[in-house]
Amino acid sequence: MNMLDSRAVRLALAGALALLATACSSTRELMIKSDPPQAAAIYVNGESVGSTPRKVVVSFDPYTRVWIQVVNHETFRLWENTYDKDTWPEEDEVVVSLGGAR
Repeated sequence: MNMLDSRAVRLALAGALALLATACSSTRELMIKSDPPQAAAIYVNGESVGSTPRKVVVSFDPYTRVWIQVVNHETFRLWENTYDKDTWPEEDEVVVSLGGAR
């Protein structure tokens, strides 16, 4: 095999791996609402993505878990959950109960 052939094989393998990685990943939308309905901060995998109510878009592959936290910074109430492709809410929506004031 000459140099050109081995480069072509490497490029073909790299392309196949990239295609496989794309095929295995998933993007999902999740509507997050809070009850009571005041704005609460939303974090996805530790990064702030806005406040409730909000639709967030997350990407994960079959081996990834997505950690979602919703925090009311006025009452210091916290809700959190971890999802993967098998535990994702069927309705693509969660209503987070943050309870009343402390």
